[in-house]
Amino acid sequence: VKLMENDWPVPLQINAAISLEVPRQVCLQKVLGRRHCAKCNQNWNVADVKCGEFIMPPLLPKECE
Repeated sequence: VKLMENDWPVPLQINAAISLEVPRQVCLQKVLGRRHCAKCNQNWNVADVKCGEFIMPPLLPKECE
């Protein structure tokens, strides 16, 4: 904390944090589902995660420009 207070510009200093407990399998599915289009520079995620309380449908692009 002292390092951040002394060396980081005020707008970049962290004043809060959130701790989430997410199963490893959910994280892996989302990370491995990431896609990037070099043509239009959009990012999306093809993973359709349904694991316990975690329901996260794929985030697909509308259309490549």
